Amino acid sequence: MDKLTLAQLKGLAKNPNTPTDMLLALLNSGEHDLQFNVLRNPHVPDQVWNAAVTHPDQHVRNMVAKNRHAPPEHRARLATDPDQQVRVALTEQRRTPPETRRALCADEDPLVRATAIKGWPNPPEDVTDRLLTDPAPSVRLAVSMRPELTEEQRAAIDFHVGPKDFVRPPDWLWDRLDDLETMRRCATSAHLGLRRTAAYSPHLPADLVEFLTEHHPSPPPALPPEVMTTLLSQAGLH
Repeated sequence: MDKLTLAQLKGLAKNPNTPTDMLLALLNSGEHDLQFNVLRNPHVPDQVWNAAVTHPDQHVRNMVAKNRHAPPEHRARLATDPDQQVRVALTEQRRTPPETRRALCADEDPLVRATAIKGWPNPPEDVTDRLLTDPAPSVRLAVSMRPELTEEQRAAIDFHVGPKDFVRPPDWLWDRLDDLETMRRCATSAHLGLRRTAAYSPHLPADLVEFLTEHHPSPPPALPPEVMTTLLSQAGLH
């Protein structure tokens, strides 16, 4: 397909007056750009959403999971999607309804359960309690970083974060970087992963910055200059 034809079809996909049968044809075109633009159309009818949710191409279903404008009732159907990546994408959307999040927290896949509890702003206590003793270490680690837990509750969870382990910052962090009470709890926690999350905040007062500096493991040593030069050259940056 040439660029001109593709551009014209993208315009058709985004046009709110494009008939349903044409939107369905574009959705089944196999062109991800066209499929993406169909699902960004502000007037996607239920028939098209239904086709997208049940589409054989995982990429299309993933687009629905990530689309914050998709109707909640259609996105909720993806909680039982056979593809792990689709279900994970669903956990990362803030507008995912609580009942869908609850189902994802009970998913058979540990990665889905972990991302589901990480991304849930205010999970019910019964869900959190159940995952405290989850058989998967990644899920227990995700629960251990919930901001509403006390240090006593956190200490009772079987998890491990080593000095060299990378821990992805939890989704709730970005909305609370200026919440100094939460950041203080994180910075002074015995949980190494939480202390690292506090370091992301540009609002930390001097006493917390000093505390983190004194109580955090030493950073790795700097690479020799010749090694850094070689790496930059290989990347075309030097």
